[in-house]
Amino acid sequence: GTAWSYDGEGTAVSDDAVTFSQPTVTAYAARSFIPFSYEIEMDYPSFENEMRRLITQGYLDLLAVQTVTGSGSSQPRGILTALDANTNVEVVVTTDGAFGLVDVHAAWKAVPERFRSRASWLFSTDVDNEIDTFSTSGRGSAFRQDLAMSGAAPIKGRPVYLTDYMPSFTGTTGASNIL
Repeated sequence: GTAWSYDGEGTAVSDDAVTFSQPTVTAYAARSFIPFSYEIEMDYPSFENEMRRLITQGYLDLLAVQTVTGSGSSQPRGILTALDANTNVEVVVTTDGAFGLVDVHAAWKAVPERFRSRASWLFSTDVDNEIDTFSTSGRGSAFRQDLAMSGAAPIKGRPVYLTDYMPSFTGTTGASNIL
């Protein structure tokens, strides 16, 4: 955000200029290679298309895992890796080994107000199933009106993305990044 000031009537506006700095972006090249001969291409006309599908799916899987758990060393840095590097931005569960409605509310509360309108949730299908069991009335879910709907329903009005590369809820003691 920009800086603001209150200036008196009839006085010059103070200098509230924004200081810009250049971001640093480290680029990594993902590569895949499948060797095949001219003879295979002649004997199996759709071989190239089949290999293209394999490479595309492999690339999507690579992006999914690196986005979550990438080390940041010769590969992209994943969100869990970044969170673990700065524990000041992590929200610890209320009760070790447990995960409940209060923890989802605590995570939401920890998101600064200016980011909430663009926020989204990321967790595993197992955590999604746990959230479906949260209830304030003894039936249904605290967040979802229709548990039979396909896909993950929004939480706090924000979209939910499921990935198998996020950790499952294990119920063991201690804190872990699950959402």
